[in-house]
Amino acid sequence: MHKILLILFFLFGIQIYSQENAFIELDTYLSDYKNFDFKKFKNHEFENLTFEVNTIEGDSVAQREIDWKITETIYALEVSYRQDNSFKYKFLALRTFAQNGDIFLIIYHNDMFDGEDSNPKYFGRDEKINSILKAHNDFYKSNLTVKEMINQISEDELYSCDENNSSEKIPSHNGYEFIKSNIDEFRNWTQSFNPELQTSGIHALEYLQKKNNVKLIEQDKKIIKHIKTRNSLLNSCSGCLIIYRKAFD
Repeated sequence: MHKILLILFFLFGIQIYSQENAFIELDTYLSDYKNFDFKKFKNHEFENLTFEVNTIEGDSVAQREIDWKITETIYALEVSYRQDNSFKYKFLALRTFAQNGDIFLIIYHNDMFDGEDSNPKYFGRDEKINSILKAHNDFYKSNLTVKEMINQISEDELYSCDENNSSEKIPSHNGYEFIKSNIDEFRNWTQSFNPELQTSGIHALEYLQKKNNVKLIEQDKKIIKHIKTRNSLLNSCSGCLIIYRKAFD
């Protein structure tokens, strides 16, 4: 029995070691975020992992403009690494953030098709990240931290046009019906770093204004106007497909 336990412990150690080696190597590569180029990344020969790009066409899933003239580019990767004489796979979303063509932040996290949750990893220029965070908090009247910023960006939110329809059924999102008692939650959504959640938030506020005669405050109106003018591409469900599209004409 003691010998069996030792063998199991040894095999478990190999599994962890193999996975750790793969992601240490990935982290080391991405830590040079300023010089990141996806074509070079795609052709780089890693020792402990391989990956495929999970897109129908082209390298990126989407590229969109968000606040402060920042360009977010989103990639979908299927990473494989050896573990216990077999290969294991993880589906990762990798996001780069650039301003004036200069990348200042890279984030990767398990995407919505991966069954396991993991804390997002990020690599970036601290002073720039804090500057963007301050601008966001000042404009949206929020009090978010860097950790909250990274987590919100990494959330795989889906925007659905059904939230903004005119049917009799009360729409909802993330378990919150569009009713007056949830208005504080909807305002929190509009302050998020996540464009999909922000858009759901403004649809909820506009629904309450239209259906429940809720009077919106000036800050609500400012954010609604800003998000509609920005009109970022959103991760959306369209029947059985998930595509990026704009919510406003």
